Amino acid sequence: MKNFKSRTVPFRRRREGRTDYKQRLRLLSSGKARLVVRITGKNALAQAVVSEHGQDKVVVSAHSRELIGMGWQQGRKNLPAAYLVGRLAAKRCGAAGIT
Repeated sequence: MKNFKSRTVPFRRRREGRTDYKQRLRLLSSGKARLVVRITGKNALAQAVVSEHGQDKVVVSAHSRELIGMGWQQGRKNLPAAYLVGRLAAKRCGAAGIT
C-alpha cells in the first residue's frame, strides 16, 4: 500500500481553466491597479484595486446604488446601469491618477 499520492492534482481553478496563476502573479507583482467588477443579485459594483505587500487595497469604488442619487430611475443590475457604474468608476480613477 502506498503512503503517498502517485500524481498531484492541480488547483481546481487551474483545472477548470479559469485562472492562469503565472499571469496572475505577474499582474499582482506589477503594482498596477486592476478593475474588479461584480454583479450581485440587485446591484453592480466596480472597484479599482492595488496589491500592496500581499494585501489588496481598494483605491476607487463605484456602486449602482449611487445612480439613484443622480436621477437614475431604471434597474440597478441591467446593462445600462453597469455601463454607468463603469463610467463613474473611470471618472473617479482619472481624478485619483489611476490609468
